Amino acid sequence: MKEAGLLNWVIACAEATGWKVWHVPAPMTAGRDGQWHGSKRAAGLPDLFLLHDDPPRLIIAELKGDGGKLSPKQIEFLALARAGAHDAAMGDFYPLEDQGDRPLGVYAWT
Repeated sequence: MKEAGLLNWVIACAEATGWKVWHVPAPMTAGRDGQWHGSKRAAGLPDLFLLHDDPPRLIIAELKGDGGKLSPKQIEFLALARAGAHDAAMGDFYPLEDQGDRPLGVYAWT
């Protein structure tokens, strides 16, 4: 599946089950050469932010189609976001494979 198809499927499923969806398209800036270029300031920003209120949950998701690979900036963002997905009272860290019913999930979906 191509990334665009996966993105559309995830958005449709999320909205059908009560999630609010924010898709973050790759920010572009106009170059002096008249061409559009990816913004360096937004490099690594994930594709989707999903919010649900019952129970309260936030999912941050980067999507990759067949053969897609995470860039170093995407890996860095996801790692930092996962590090922030912890229970301050308990001090526990929830790795990707053990996010269960946690209020914040950080994923790379293929």
